[in-house]
Amino acid sequence: QWMPFALLALFQLMRHPRARHLATFVLFFCLQALSSFYYAILLAMAAAGWVVWRLAIWIWLRVRDREDGGARFGRVALYLLMAVALCALIMLPFALPYFQVQRELGFERSLADNE
Repeated sequence: QWMPFALLALFQLMRHPRARHLATFVLFFCLQALSSFYYAILLAMAAAGWVVWRLAIWIWLRVRDREDGGARFGRVALYLLMAVALCALIMLPFALPYFQVQRELGFERSLADNE
């Protein structure tokens, strides 16, 4: 349910790397993770794919036009690393007990269960 908002915030963060876009992305990603870990994993994969795609296009345009643009690339990369770190720090107190209970009670599925 928070996925579209998180992706929109990520889009804004990539276009205009600012702290408010970083905070918005982290907020919506964490809300999605608190709602459903499964959808948070899907959101992380979608966000990673989109970031790789945008960075590839951005690098290609810089090479084609022979522009430097290294400072902006560094700023976007810094904000993306900060987003990953903040999301991990915020979600850690919620994720650790969840996975501990999962491990203690044996809540796991084998490949045969999924067929």
